[in-house]
Amino acid sequence: WSNGSIQQSAVFTQGGNYTVTVTDELNCQADKAFSIEMIELDMNVDVIDPLCHNDTTGIIEINEVSGGDMPYLYSIDSGSTVSSSPLFENVSPSTDSIMIFLIDDNGCIITQKVFVENPDLLILDLGNEEEINIGESINISAESNQDIFSIEWYPADSINCSGCLDI
Repeated sequence: WSNGSIQQSAVFTQGGNYTVTVTDELNCQADKAFSIEMIELDMNVDVIDPLCHNDTTGIIEINEVSGGDMPYLYSIDSGSTVSSSPLFENVSPSTDSIMIFLIDDNGCIITQKVFVENPDLLILDLGNEEEINIGESINISAESNQDIFSIEWYPADSINCSGCLDI
């Protein structure tokens, strides 16, 4: 074998061009060249950011793996803990990248950095603090740095429109 082995069979862990030479008891030889094509271990990762600021609803999913040998193991904490599932839920946002580890059955490892972004903090502004006298009314507007989907004012019995942006 071109890898130096003198055994009847050899294990190859790298792709490349190889030869084997066989010698019989009469010292006759036969050579054979061959190639091993290694399919690189690769992964495709999807990240879904948390829904709200500092929320733990983020998702990391390794949705496509090619190459290597199954079964695969996955890690999102730099390999400290591994899982046979490619889906990681309840992921918190991080200011640093998260290192994804993919480990195949041969112990081959590849890594990929991903970011789980923290959505902007929802800020609510009701304007300046106001004082009113008994019998008076005031118009207060709710404003936000993001689109407002719904709003509820409490207590509803003293408001003319508990679901309106302005009261």
